[in-house]
Amino acid sequence: MLESKGRLHVVGGGIQHSQDIGNLYLCSTVDVLMYVDEADQWFSCVPLPSPRHGVGASSIGGVIFVCGGLTTNGIGGLSEVLVKSVNMDKWNVCKELPFPVSGHAVVTIPKLSRNLSVCD
Repeated sequence: MLESKGRLHVVGGGIQHSQDIGNLYLCSTVDVLMYVDEADQWFSCVPLPSPRHGVGASSIGGVIFVCGGLTTNGIGGLSEVLVKSVNMDKWNVCKELPFPVSGHAVVTIPKLSRNLSVCD
């Protein structure tokens, strides 16, 4: 889940695969949902190119970054990095991570106007 341009987004995740109570399991999804506060409603956005869950996701200035994750479609761990601007109708693939990662956090930090040192 992340915020971009004042909207809350849910990126990927696990969804219930079967309606049969005795056969419940989760599958990775391509779904991207955006919550619009004024409408008090979730809307579908451009889906991910492949299903995934456990991603690290963040945004910088209206650009959403999705890193790694897992998928239940037989591949397992992902090293793919996806990027999408609010104005784009597709996800672009960036340079892959050096190895698959999941369950990690991605945090964006604004550029500071002065140089701070941790060791002061």
